Amino acid sequence: MSRRKTNSNAWYAELSEKGQRECFELMRGLGYVRARLEIMEKFDVTPSLGAMSAAYSKWSAEEQEAELLRAATDIEGIEEMTRELGEVDDTLRHRLNHAALAALVGGDPDQIKLLVSLALDARTADREDAKLQQRIAEFERKMAAAGEALDDTKLSAEEKEIRIREALGL
Repeated sequence: MSRRKTNSNAWYAELSEKGQRECFELMRGLGYVRARLEIMEKFDVTPSLGAMSAAYSKWSAEEQEAELLRAATDIEGIEEMTRELGEVDDTLRHRLNHAALAALVGGDPDQIKLLVSLALDARTADREDAKLQQRIAEFERKMAAAGEALDDTKLSAEEKEIRIREALGL
């Protein structure tokens, strides 16, 4: 089997994108020396270790750029999620966005989005609980006022009815 020699800076030029990706994964997983043997056998090219290093650097930079673009897209999605809530204060929104960005740099974007979503859901639930508590307190206040009107022995039945309606907002 004859091995063809390619330009040391472009030994991978004739490989498909899939083949280049496979070479990149081999170098990442095996190191240059062991990966070189696999690449020579599988793709019939003879890259130097220096050429492999240059290719790895190129592919690694491309992968990092793609990851940053994915992270930016994920951050936009997270920011959109926080904007949709409307009532979330800016401080919380910024803290969630910054935490998500920090986590995206070193973590799983889907898990980060899930955590942010859960945090926002919890915040929304807290607000709904607070609103419900306010409504209950207001109802209790009205009922107490209506009870006072009902217990007032100085008032006639018509006056009691008027005060009860006023207290209940009817």
